[in-house]
Amino acid sequence: MTYFEAKGNRQFLIVFRSKLGAYFSELEKSFEGPGVFGDPIYKESKTLTAMRTEINRLIPFVHSATSSVGQSVSIYYSPPPAVGGLAGSVDIFTNLGEKHDFGLTDEMYFDTIDQAIGKYDLLLPRLQKQLFNPFYWIFERVVFRFIRYIIELLGFNYSKIENSVTDKIIKLVTFITTILGLIKVVLELIRQAS
Repeated sequence: MTYFEAKGNRQFLIVFRSKLGAYFSELEKSFEGPGVFGDPIYKESKTLTAMRTEINRLIPFVHSATSSVGQSVSIYYSPPPAVGGLAGSVDIFTNLGEKHDFGLTDEMYFDTIDQAIGKYDLLLPRLQKQLFNPFYWIFERVVFRFIRYIIELLGFNYSKIENSVTDKIIKLVTFITTILGLIKVVLELIRQAS
């Protein structure tokens, strides 16, 4: 991820957080009372429907922005024993409309987004330094991408080995080979000049 992508994702999460807050506020205003089974009943308004539609359209971008920094958007849900049902992982943003069914609070959403923003705050200074590092651009963006392209051209799925020990070994061998090749070229140029 580049500095500009991270900065854009961070800004997007901040804007999304405010839209989500406005949606929860509007949802609270439209609360009519508990239903037959204790589920909350809301009075649908055009404003609420428009806000929900906009938020639902932004959820794939939220998933992308949060997963880019490794922020989980899932919780483990176990239904009450009296009710029964399957226990398992629940994506809080995908199930935004059923948040009361899973016992999700507004704070869970805000905490998840705030943690992702905090991870971007931690990441941005390092990415800003990489922005002006020529070795990063030469190796990470040119040489390693070329090696990745060759590996995928041979029919292997490089994304499955990305950030693994195998990936680190490939990058180390590529780095050493490139440095040795540059040293050889420089020594030949020096020898030819003298």
